[in-house]
Amino acid sequence: MQGGLISSILILSFVSPCLCFTRLNFGLETKESTYNVLDYGANGDGKSDNENAFLSAWNDACGTEGNATLVIPKGKVFMLKNLQLNGPCKANSIHIQLSGDIVAPTMDKWSDENSRLIIISNVNSLRIDGGGNIDGKGNTWWETCNKECKRPGVRSLYINNTT
Repeated sequence: MQGGLISSILILSFVSPCLCFTRLNFGLETKESTYNVLDYGANGDGKSDNENAFLSAWNDACGTEGNATLVIPKGKVFMLKNLQLNGPCKANSIHIQLSGDIVAPTMDKWSDENSRLIIISNVNSLRIDGGGNIDGKGNTWWETCNKECKRPGVRSLYINNTT
């Protein structure tokens, strides 16, 4: 009988701290927040400038505690030019879920020779995925320009100092 009591005490002394740790750790899951660009006024018609909506959604995602997801929804086309998504962010990680499409403006809307469609800089723990596309509309330049036409140094996506 005494051996069973000692065994029970030993088992409880090993199991009990594990249970307490699990209970203490239970409420510490990282918060996940989602920011859909449509909720910030983006219309996704492929013609209107959506920069302000994307920037507002980005600022909220970047400024949140925990993990953040910026949603670019499927079935929509968002026109952007010179969108700057800058950190550092408060968020532990940022996920850009690119399910919709992003397009550059028409050729006549480009004025700066060194423009970029989207610039992401100084962001830690960034992940970009999804089935969407980024279309810089390079074919319009090739079809319209000859040797006399100066094409800008446009880059569709420029990522700097980001992990």
